[in-house]
Amino acid sequence: MDAHAPSSAASPAQPLVTLRRVGKRFANGTVALRDIDLDLVPGQFISLLGPSGCGKSTLLKLLSGLAPASSGQMQWGWQGDRPALSFVFQDPTLLPWAHALRNVALPLMLAGVPEDEASARAREALASVGLAGFEKRYPRELSGGMKMRVSIARALVTRPRILLMDEPFAALDEITRTRLNADLLALWQRERFSAVFVTHSIFESVFLSQRIVVMAPRPGRVVADLDVDEPYPRAASYRTSAVYGRHCDRVAAALEAATEMGAVQ
Repeated sequence: MDAHAPSSAASPAQPLVTLRRVGKRFANGTVALRDIDLDLVPGQFISLLGPSGCGKSTLLKLLSGLAPASSGQMQWGWQGDRPALSFVFQDPTLLPWAHALRNVALPLMLAGVPEDEASARAREALASVGLAGFEKRYPRELSGGMKMRVSIARALVTRPRILLMDEPFAALDEITRTRLNADLLALWQRERFSAVFVTHSIFESVFLSQRIVVMAPRPGRVVADLDVDEPYPRAASYRTSAVYGRHCDRVAAALEAATEMGAVQ
């Protein structure tokens, strides 16, 4: 296992969550995760990278509380309490009968926030993702990239400490995906939430992340924890730089090894 300390860009503070030997077995007997060790550092951007079936999405569900772990320990900071977190899925999951402002305000309204305050915060969140002026547009009137921006705004409106993202840009064209990568980093730098980002893309993970956790399947397990110790902001020119290429080569080698490990199971 190629293990490294967290990037020098990350905070040395106590982890938000520590996972030790965490496993997940489903009721049908399938072992989705085995012996996962992971520390989530405040303000850090981590990508989970691996082939299909390695448990990346399952791990996000354990972190979010949507599913329980079957074994191991998950220790949260703040005296054991799970901090405020939000989840962005691969599909925007917007209410088709509600305009953008209502979709974004929904989590606040469900939490009992007064409508005026919820609307004001939703407008702010939409503006933060570049959708000022689109508050009254319905999902059918928005492009795929715009719908994903609404989904991200809805996640950010609750001001989470942790943002979990499950391949949010996978279905988008390359131009839109590249633009949203840059916009996401700008939001992360401004808001300083901790991000856990699931992707199948080596190039996306190297552009976004401070750490890349590479996983192998059957069962899902961590096989490499790699630093990308490069400064932010990362301009478009970073994608064509020699240092970016070297990081991509290193991550590609780790991913190839992980895929081969799964193939021989």
